Amino acid sequence: MVNSYDSASEKKTVFHAKRAPKVSLHAYIARIAEYTKCSDYCLMMALIYLDRVSQLNDDFNLDPLNIHRLSLIAITTAAKYTDEFYYTNSWYAEVGGIDVKEFNVLEKEFLINFINFKLFVNEETYENFVQMTKKFYLEKIKKTKSATETKRH
Repeated sequence: MVNSYDSASEKKTVFHAKRAPKVSLHAYIARIAEYTKCSDYCLMMALIYLDRVSQLNDDFNLDPLNIHRLSLIAITTAAKYTDEFYYTNSWYAEVGGIDVKEFNVLEKEFLINFINFKLFVNEETYENFVQMTKKFYLEKIKKTKSATETKRH
């Protein structure tokens, strides 16, 4: 889903940072999940939203310069759409390490121009993403286990 970065061919958006954040995407999402207490369902919905961004925007690629901000906004959008409890934009902005004014611009841009307010996810799509995610992580675990066993021998 996240492509290698090619600065010459990429259309710049409000989501693009000047340089890739030092924090890994995994650590960034873990921080957001911890401090916002979003549900597993919310995180899966955010993943689906990020996929929709890719599907709806042919001239746009997810890359190291935009994926952190897009993930923050996708998680926030999913929380607001699916969870019974969610925080204020100022809290999400603080957790994500950006100014609330920038956060508000990103949220508006995401909803209007990147996902076209297509927030509903049917059960089949959701279940397909759950299965794809499980398969991805099971394969990753198998590769890690295989590499560990190879080192032992």
